[in-house]
Amino acid sequence: EEVSQMKLKEVKIPTCVCVCVCVCVCVCVCVCSQLVYEFFLRFLESPDFQPNIAKKYIDQKFVLLLLELFDSEDPRERDFLKTILHRIYGKFLGLRAYIRRQINNIFYRFIYETEHHNGIAELLEILGSIINGFALPLKEEHKMFLIRVLLPLHKVKSLSVYHPQLAYCVVQFLEKDSSLTEPVIMGLLKFWPKTHSPKEVMFLNELEEILDVIEPSEFVKVQEPLFRQLAKCVSSPHFQVPGPGLLSLRVEACRPGPCREV
Repeated sequence: EEVSQMKLKEVKIPTCVCVCVCVCVCVCVCVCSQLVYEFFLRFLESPDFQPNIAKKYIDQKFVLLLLELFDSEDPRERDFLKTILHRIYGKFLGLRAYIRRQINNIFYRFIYETEHHNGIAELLEILGSIINGFALPLKEEHKMFLIRVLLPLHKVKSLSVYHPQLAYCVVQFLEKDSSLTEPVIMGLLKFWPKTHSPKEVMFLNELEEILDVIEPSEFVKVQEPLFRQLAKCVSSPHFQVPGPGLLSLRVEACRPGPCREV
């Protein structure tokens, strides 16, 4: 108990400790140890941390083991993992593409095979920060990630578990590149729920976030199919659906330019 209350932030950790730390974290594949995670996180955040030395131990294999832990049922463990992976992404430039690729693989398996993974929300939260730091113009691989991964995530039954983080990622892309408006809106319409009203409310809420950031010139390209869908929402017998649908109509009625004419 005394050890768990140590002020780890006051401990000066030499980089040579990296070997022991990496081994300890890898041993935690089956058993979550809060102390080990705290120690490793303080190690990564230490001003004496030297990535050039640590990269010998924090490599692709280590990252893969770390990502496997995200399926933990313990939200406290997933929160530690989220912060640790974010720190690794920031400090190890050579691992960034690999981390994104492996997260993509987790999402692909989740969407098309298992539809079960406990860490989707945390992984999306990390990606939200990563997307925010993307340089302009966006690389084609990043655009493909939006179209082939983020949009299909909307069709999974457990959408409510991670929808806020997913919507944030989508909006981040549109703020970076308004030309993505059409594929995003059409993608949402493609996966729009037909019988699950609570899920439809989530789509409408996300749509309102999108409408807040898109350009009027881009909105014109999708206004017809979009308003056809909103018209269906307005006539929905489900008590939750018409409200957001009407609110979306009010939002667009107030927008300048071509949107006002709809």
